[in-house]
Parts: sequence; structure tokens; C-alpha cells
Amino acid sequence: MVNQVQNGRDFKMHEEIVDRIVNALNSRHSDMKDVAVSVQGGAVLLDGKVRSFYAKQMAQVLTKHIPGVRQIVNRVHVQQDC
Repeated sequence: MVNQVQNGRDFKMHEEIVDRIVNALNSRHSDMKDVAVSVQGGAVLLDGKVRSFYAKQMAQVLTKHIPGVRQIVNRVHVQQDC
């Protein structure tokens, strides 16, 4: 029973982290609307496409400042024509 409660707490915490990151990305840079955010195994995974290396780095910087984020895997791709 403890594992189920802990998993439920982890899920809620992960969901809150994802919501905060998505809000930060969407409010700061319109180019980040195609960045998907998930939490897997304790790491935040950023995935998707942006138009510049700056936008890719900003996605990581904004994510880093969200409470609860300990590790970031940035799989965002820079595409000039997206």
C-alpha cells in the first residue's frame, strides 16, 4: 500500500512539474509551443522542434529553474524550416 501511495504522490508531483514547465515555456517564447515535456525516471525530458539553438537552450534554462527539477534530458531539435 505504501508503494501505491508513493507512486500516486510521485505522479502528482511529476504532473505539477510538467505543468509549470509548459507554462514557463509557453509564456516566454512562442517558438517553444512544439516542445513536449515529460518526466521519466526522475528526469525531465524535453523533446520536439524549435527554430533556433537559442530557443533550445532557453527551454533548458527555463526548465532548470522550476522547483523539483533535478535532471534535464534535452532532445529538442533545431530545424530552420519548422
